[in-house]
Amino acid sequence: MPSHHPTSRPRWESRRAPLLAVLAATVVTGALVLAGPPGGPMASAASATEPGAVGTPGSAASRAGQWQPLPLPVAKGDLTAVAALSDSRAWAVGYRLKSATQLEAVALRWDGTSWSQESTLPANSFPQALAVRSATDIWTVGSASAHWDGSTWTTHKLDRDPAGNVVPDAVATASDGTAWTVGRAMARSVKDGVPAVQAWDGKSWHRQSLPDVGKGELSAVTVVAPDDVWAAGAAYAADDKAPQTALLLHWDGSSWKRVTAPGP
Repeated sequence: MPSHHPTSRPRWESRRAPLLAVLAATVVTGALVLAGPPGGPMASAASATEPGAVGTPGSAASRAGQWQPLPLPVAKGDLTAVAALSDSRAWAVGYRLKSATQLEAVALRWDGTSWSQESTLPANSFPQALAVRSATDIWTVGSASAHWDGSTWTTHKLDRDPAGNVVPDAVATASDGTAWTVGRAMARSVKDGVPAVQAWDGKSWHRQSLPDVGKGELSAVTVVAPDDVWAAGAAYAADDKAPQTALLLHWDGSSWKRVTAPGP
C-alpha cells in the first residue's frame, strides 16, 4: 500500500497491559494478520481457530516460541496502529482495500478470542496512530483526528498552525481526558516542517507553543500524567549533509521545554 502522507509509517503502542500486539502490515496468503506472543491468549486463539496452521498446538513452530498469526476481517488492506487495554480488550485501525482506488477506514476489536470489525471511520480520516483510554474514549489521528465514544466516531479539526498543514504522527491521552497529538507542520515539503504539538481540552484542539528548535518533527508522545508529557523526534540540520539530532520535549503542566537527549 502506498503511504497516505509524506514519510508516513505505521505506529503501534501497548497500554499498561500484559498483552503485546505486534502489527504485521503485510498480506499473508491473501489476508492481513496481527500476531500475538507465543503462549499468550492471542496465540491460543490462533491455534484454536486455524487447525493445521503454523503454530498449532504441538507443532515445531509452537514449541520453538514463534509468533502466531491471527485471522482478521480484512482480506486486503493495511493496518497502521494497535493498542491494548488488557489481554481481552484491544483495538486496531487501518484500511480495507475495496478497489484499486477506494479505501475504507476501519476499526477492529479484539475480545480475547478473535478480531472483529467494530466500526468504520469517517471518510478521509486515514488513521495513522491510535490511543485507547477506555472502550468509550479512543482517539485516532492521521489526515484528520477522530474520537470514538463507544458508539460513534466524530471528526475534530486540528488547530491552525502558521507554519502550514499539520501532519500528526502520534497521539496519547491523559487521565483527565486531555489528549495530545504530535507531528510536524509544513508549508511545502517535509524538509520545511517544524515540530508541532496540539492538545485537546475536551472541546477542541489547541496549538501548543514550543521552544524554537528549527526544522524537524515529532514522531512519538507519552503521557505519564497530565503535567508530565514527553514528545520525541528529530531536529533537522541547516545543512542537508549534516546529521539529524535527537529531539526531546517535556511538558510540565505549564510549558514545553527542550531536554538534552543522547545521540546519535
